[in-house]
Amino acid sequence: MKRYNYEKLKSKIKEKFQSQSDFAQKLNISYASLNNKLNQKTPFEQDEIMRSIEIFRLEPFEVMEYFFTEEVEKTSTKSA
Repeated sequence: MKRYNYEKLKSKIKEKFQSQSDFAQKLNISYASLNNKLNQKTPFEQDEIMRSIEIFRLEPFEVMEYFFTEEVEKTSTKSA
C-alpha cells in the first residue's frame, strides 16, 4: 500500500483552522476519522479531497502536493 506524506496538508490545516477538529467539522467528518486519514489508517475518499480543494481553494498542481506526495522510504546508510 502506498504511503503519502501529509505534512503539507497538516500545515495548511493549522494555518487556516484553529484545530484539526475544526477542519474535520468543515469537511463533515469526525475528528477521529480525520486523524485516521492523516495517520494513514484509512484513505481519503474522493469527495473529501474535492471538499478540501474547495475549502482551501487549491490550484490543480497543489492537489498533488497536499494529497499525493509519496513518502520516501527511509533506508539505512550503514557502511560495511
